[in-house]
Amino acid sequence: MGTNSNKSIKPKRPCQNTGCGNLGRRYIGDRFVCETCRKRHDRATQNLCSVRGCDGQVKFAKNVDRPRFCRTHEQHYLLANTEATDKALHHIGMNVKVHAEVGCWEYAGRLQYTGKSRASVYSDGLKWQVARFLYVWYFGGHRGGKELHHYCGSPWCVHPGHLVSVSGKQNRLIESGEKPWTELKQITRNAMGNFAATTPDLDSYMQKYGLRTEDQQRTAAARALAA
Repeated sequence: MGTNSNKSIKPKRPCQNTGCGNLGRRYIGDRFVCETCRKRHDRATQNLCSVRGCDGQVKFAKNVDRPRFCRTHEQHYLLANTEATDKALHHIGMNVKVHAEVGCWEYAGRLQYTGKSRASVYSDGLKWQVARFLYVWYFGGHRGGKELHHYCGSPWCVHPGHLVSVSGKQNRLIESGEKPWTELKQITRNAMGNFAATTPDLDSYMQKYGLRTEDQQRTAAARALAA
């Protein structure tokens, strides 16, 4: 039986990135790198989420020199430094007042003016809109391409239970003056009298800082809507 002893075998080359012991697979520019380093490079240059297996686009904190996450996995920013997250939660809790009519939360801290006033807070060096910060912490992220809609109708409200994720197109239509979206807008806002999303952790947060529980909010909203 013949052999291929005369056939040349190409030597395997290691990845040229410092500290990486994997075998190289392809070039990035003039560097021969392994598949792991190639994926890391792609995530850094193409704004891809740092969660393994996720190809979601990074929309927030694009320029930070650390792992970055898509909308679905944004909670990882807050989980990375829970001490900073707890400080921000405390600051928000001490600066929120509740409107009796429908239970909206008004934040008395820093405001960011971008057409509409948006309350903002810093945590671990990142500047968050307060409503998104609370939503992401208590409910997690939402699908990419979605936006958070205030179904209470108050863009200044930071109550995470008054937010729902919708597509950008749906958000624009709901806020437009066109039918049937005007009726739908009123339906969603009236629905707050019967429903406001919550979690056990959010209930504990409201009790800790003297904010009303969801049952109290429903009672107040029902009374206001019946007036």
